[in-house]
Amino acid sequence: MLSDVNYSKLSQFLVAANLDQRQTCVMIADEAQEITQDLKTLDIDNSCFKLNQNGDIIGSLIVDRYSSGDNLIDEVWGPLTLPYDDSVRQHLFDCYLENKVTSAQPNFFFKPTDTWLFEQLKLLRADFTTENLWCKSLIDLPQNVVSGNVSFYQETIKSDVANELNDIHNCVFHHPQRGMDTLLQNLSPYHFVCVLHEQNDIVSYAIVDIDQSGETAHLDFLGTQPRFLRQGGAKQLVTAIFNYLVAKHVKRLSLIQNQKAAVAFNLYQGLDFQCIETNVGAMLRK
Repeated sequence: MLSDVNYSKLSQFLVAANLDQRQTCVMIADEAQEITQDLKTLDIDNSCFKLNQNGDIIGSLIVDRYSSGDNLIDEVWGPLTLPYDDSVRQHLFDCYLENKVTSAQPNFFFKPTDTWLFEQLKLLRADFTTENLWCKSLIDLPQNVVSGNVSFYQETIKSDVANELNDIHNCVFHHPQRGMDTLLQNLSPYHFVCVLHEQNDIVSYAIVDIDQSGETAHLDFLGTQPRFLRQGGAKQLVTAIFNYLVAKHVKRLSLIQNQKAAVAFNLYQGLDFQCIETNVGAMLRK
């Protein structure tokens, strides 16, 4: 039962289980505290867990359910077990498939070393995709002056700006627990919103997290108002983020992006991001 699962214990379980290359899920964060925070922004009411007699987690299949346009998406992490156990993995996998909403589109994200999950999904005739981990080194990157039409919000944000961000965010991404209100709750120098303006309009926005070590930042969201698409706004905004992070002595910026997103692929490649890890993704047909 979800009510029996402690977020802190679950995050520790995910970190430990994910170290076993036979079973992996795609997570940018690799510290338990960061994953604990991430879990609180997910809709995991549809997840599956296996506990032992002591109440310890020995298996989990995390399901983050959200809407994208007219589509209901299940983003699936796992199944993961600790210690590794194919029978428990099978049990969690079967439980999810038996109880999922018919209209939900399951997306599994994992690494090629997880041959068990690969074979299970292949039997179900899944469509396989590729999720790439991109990284941009900021070491020795020259620090330039940030353009005056780029704003960084690290504490308070005006209601009119927040409302406009919310409208754009809803056009780009729909999620019950990742709405703009939630994303703006914990603004700080380490969790900030970067906004590109053109006169009185917002062109593009990004949400960036800097990890506890202060060495790595993660580009969590990048969105552009539809009428400003393909006009160079996203590139200008990400370049401003580079400059900001260099001034804070952050060494690298990372993100995860689907291989099929050609526009985003070209953007990050053009900004000299390097693909440092290729992960496998699979989408089950409805």
